[in-house]
Amino acid sequence: MSLPGPQLEAVIDWAYPLVAWGTILAAAASGLLPRSLLARPVARWIVSAAVMAVFVPVEGMPLGRWLHGVDGGISVPFVCVLLDRVVEAWRGRPLLDRRARVTAAGFGAAAGLALYPAALGLGAWDPYELGWTSSLPMIAIAAIGAALIARRNAFGIVLLVAGLCWQLDVLESENAWDYLVDPIYAILSWLTLMAGLVTAVWRRGVGA
Repeated sequence: MSLPGPQLEAVIDWAYPLVAWGTILAAAASGLLPRSLLARPVARWIVSAAVMAVFVPVEGMPLGRWLHGVDGGISVPFVCVLLDRVVEAWRGRPLLDRRARVTAAGFGAAAGLALYPAALGLGAWDPYELGWTSSLPMIAIAAIGAALIARRNAFGIVLLVAGLCWQLDVLESENAWDYLVDPIYAILSWLTLMAGLVTAVWRRGVGA
C-alpha cells in the first residue's frame, strides 16, 4: 500500500534529520580514529554506534529529532561530504577522490560567500530570496553538476542528488538554497580551503 503524497512528504521530513545527524555523528566519531584503524572492525563498531545514537529515545523522541532543533537546515551536499568520510572509515577508501573533495570545499565556500554576507545586509540584493520564488538556482546547479560529471568529477553527482532531493521536498524548507549549502558547511569549507592553502605554502617553503 503506497502512502499518499502529503503523508509520504511528512515521513521524509521526519526521517531526513535522523539520516543527517546519524551521518554527522558517525563522521565526527570516524574523524577521531587514527588512519591505522580505518576499515577495521573497531572502526565499524564505532561508526555503527554513532549512527544508532540518533535513535536513542529522549523523552519519547529520538535524539536525532532533538538535535534537529539545534540546526534544522543541514544541506544535502554537506551530508554527502560527511558520508564520504564515514565510508572511508568503514571500508578504508572514500567515495569521493581528492579532486571531488576539493570541489566540494570550493562549492561550499563559494555558495556561502554568495549567500550569507548578503543575508546579513551587505549589498543591495539578497540572492537567498531567489530560492523562494524561482527554480533558477536548481537549474544552474543541474547544469554545473552535469558539467562536472562530464569532466569525471564525482561531486557533480552530489549536486544532482541535491536537485533530486529538492524535487522530492526532502527538507522542511522550501528554499532551494537550503538544499545546497548551510552555514556549517560553508564555514568548514572555508577552513578546509585555508588549511590546504597553508599546507601548500608550508610545503613549498620547506621544499625551497
